Order: sequence, then C-alpha cells, then structure tokens
Amino acid sequence: MEEEKIKQALLQIPKEHYISNYAEGEVSDTIHIMTINGTAYCRIYWFRDDNTTVYLSELNVSDIERECGVGLTLQVLREQIGIIMGANKSCLWVDKTKWMYEWYKRRGYIEYTDHKTEKNAVWMKKDLKKNHEEIKELLNKKQANETN
Repeated sequence: MEEEKIKQALLQIPKEHYISNYAEGEVSDTIHIMTINGTAYCRIYWFRDDNTTVYLSELNVSDIERECGVGLTLQVLREQIGIIMGANKSCLWVDKTKWMYEWYKRRGYIEYTDHKTEKNAVWMKKDLKKNHEEIKELLNKKQANETN
C-alpha cells in the first residue's frame, strides 16, 4: 500500500484516545491500535501483493471495558482504515463456539471457509465497499460520543 494512504489511515486514529504503531514487514504491513489506558487493543494488517483485502486480528477488550462500545469502536476504526487503504473486503477468523462469532455476524461478516489449523474456527469476510456509509456513520457517532 502506498505511503500516502498509510498516513491518511493513521490520521483516522484519534490520538487523544489511542496509541498506534505502524510496522513494515517483509511481506505484510501492520497497524496496532491500543487505548491510552491499555484496556483494549487490536491489529489490522495487509499483504503487499494484495491491496484488495485487509485482515483484522487480536481484538481484545479487558473485562472492565466490555459492553461499553470500545470493541465496536476499534472494529469500526479498523474497517475505516481498510477503506482508506483501498481494500474491498476485510477478513478475520473466529471460533464458532465463542460469543464473538455472533457479534461479527451482527457486524455484517459472513463465513466463507473453515480455518485450516484451528479447531471450530472459520474465516469470515465483510464487503467494505458495500458497507462504507454504515462504517463512516458508526465511526463518526462513536467519535462524537467520545468527545462529549
């Protein structure tokens, strides 16, 4: 992905609420995002030879922050970054026996294949272009709530 898109993506992360880190790898690049107080973090990454897809992993919210919208905010933020980076879809894998599976389904993710090495896990995907306006609206609403 080109440098200007990465800069634009990093600008989406509100510095008053989050710490972020961009790292270049040999075959993929990563942005880690963490709340200022360290109670939640996540990762978005992409492979250099495929600018159509971003991968979302490591969404983790501590028990004290659950059901406060922190996870949703991080999820929407990562999807918005994916759109800025020019991706058409986001992908993630999840254990079908955990509550997160239904949470991702409510967020518009659909199953597309079994995970090859993790038992009970599936890969899910979301069409970012189709859901672009919904993602922008949710992000704007969350950021407005955080400033109030």
